[in-house]
Amino acid sequence: MAKALDIAKYVIFLSSREPEAGRLSSVTPLQLQKLLYYIQGWSLAHRGRPAFEETIKAWKDGPAVPEVWRAFKHRGRRRIEAARGSDEILPAEDANFVLGVWERYKRHSAGELWRMTHREPPWRATRAEAGVDDGERCQAEISHAVLREYFAALTARLARLVPEALSPANLEQAGRDLAAGRGVDAAAYFAGRGHAL
Repeated sequence: MAKALDIAKYVIFLSSREPEAGRLSSVTPLQLQKLLYYIQGWSLAHRGRPAFEETIKAWKDGPAVPEVWRAFKHRGRRRIEAARGSDEILPAEDANFVLGVWERYKRHSAGELWRMTHREPPWRATRAEAGVDDGERCQAEISHAVLREYFAALTARLARLVPEALSPANLEQAGRDLAAGRGVDAAAYFAGRGHAL
């Protein structure tokens, strides 16, 4: 099983390859923490196993992996630069999985990810069970069971929405968009109909 820090370094590598306003971008420590939460949750739901062995805590600023926080806390709110060779840290299966989660969440800013994780049941329920309010410090662990249950429920919800996306009219429009050189964004399709992915 991968270490959370290795996955974090791979996410940093992926982010450093993304263009942003004419330059290459990178993630902040806050974004990185939230991305690790999503990687762990989706891994538990889709692969039936954790992506990394370290625990995720329900900290005041949202889900956090303490070991990764300690490694990058010196960056504060500044973006984290990628180290050379960090694209070869993970085995191919793990790297492909992390890439898939990255592609889904890379468009979200640190603030958006913060708000998303604060609204989701794993963080909220863990803190409620520990008896702490939103603004208080907390060291409670967000369990694998809680993460698996939430992300599996999201998967089931998305599976119910897919037939709508695969309707003949939508497939025909997607074909026209692709023929015209335009991309097809399934997340935007669902969001336009009041569904969140």
